[in-house]
Amino acid sequence: MLDSSPLKNVGRACPICENGRAGVLHHQPFALPNDHLLPANYDVVCCAACGFVYADTFAGQSVYDQYYAQFSKYDDAQTSTGSGANELDAARLRETAREIAGFLKNPEARILDAGCAVGGLLHELKNLNFENGQGLDPSDASRKYARAHFGIEVHIGSIVAPELSLEGEFDCVVLSHVLEHVRDLEATFENLRKLTRDGSTLYLEVPDATRYREYVVAPFQDFNVEHINHFDATHLDLLASRFGFAREGGGWKTMSAAEGIPYPALFGWYRREEKTPFSAAPDWILKTAIEEYIALSQTMMDDMENHLKTLVGKEVIVWGAGQLALKLLAQTSLSRANIVCFVDGNPVHRGEILHGSPIFSPEEFAGSPNCNDGSTPVVIASTIHQDAIAKRITSELKWNNPLITLR
Repeated sequence: MLDSSPLKNVGRACPICENGRAGVLHHQPFALPNDHLLPANYDVVCCAACGFVYADTFAGQSVYDQYYAQFSKYDDAQTSTGSGANELDAARLRETAREIAGFLKNPEARILDAGCAVGGLLHELKNLNFENGQGLDPSDASRKYARAHFGIEVHIGSIVAPELSLEGEFDCVVLSHVLEHVRDLEATFENLRKLTRDGSTLYLEVPDATRYREYVVAPFQDFNVEHINHFDATHLDLLASRFGFAREGGGWKTMSAAEGIPYPALFGWYRREEKTPFSAAPDWILKTAIEEYIALSQTMMDDMENHLKTLVGKEVIVWGAGQLALKLLAQTSLSRANIVCFVDGNPVHRGEILHGSPIFSPEEFAGSPNCNDGSTPVVIASTIHQDAIAKRITSELKWNNPLITLR
């Protein structure tokens, strides 16, 4: 029940049952780079009718589509997931491809991977002789990479408003770690019905929000500018059933976000049928799990604040301009340090200004007088990739600056 959560009229109705009242579980602010398209804050809410947990973001779907088209972190194969460029990501893609191939069985099946990034999953399916796969992604850079490296045809567009070049019906549509990013789930599933026929299959995979609390590596890691829906199996099934997709199977998995950093996910197989009347009974298991996650995250954030408040007024370099850095700048004393600059390996950040300071690549920063001066501390604003970043700084780049880690 929502007795302990203040209710409000939400700007974004519940994506599962369309109810307009929700309880506020958490307010999440971000310090964003200049000209960032997505909101700098939102409430994490729990639907008062069905118990689904989601972000009450005021940005429309068109804003999210523009963001993923222009600034997607998934364009760069080396620094993001979806390409298989690193072995952990490759292992995840191979496992998912085997699951899909084993379920479909027919190598002639016509498959659409919606939100395919650079096409790594379709590449692994090709290796299993499933060669009738196409991709759909908003990013032209992803499309070019998929064609050049994997020979995969990727159409430019969003599953919310797919390109007209997607002709005919697909035997299987894959949305792997996509639905948590989508604001307009109703339009998404209406389009999924247009792209399929009765008997076609959906493969849906999302982060498992009931297990966030078991893998708290960074505070509020899963409340980021991109993840705006938080699913458990119950609510994923409800969403699919609302649009005439009946569950046929599924399960849970634990992936590797980085070496030694597990991340929880769940998946389901859904068969398209005729639509039937929909109703959603309330289920509060997800709410309870998210509340525990919030409490654990706040404890971790408080611990980081105790560490970072010693840097107030001091010159520091911050390595990392990702989700943790955006939260630390909004919620801790890191914002009151004298930040010389940020360093980040993801090319999507090149040329951006964050908190009034430039974001450099490691190569660009190498010529700076603060680089390797042995005195300016480097705050590693990532817990997931902390060890890899520290190794790169000391062993590869051979900087002598003191390192400040948060995990």
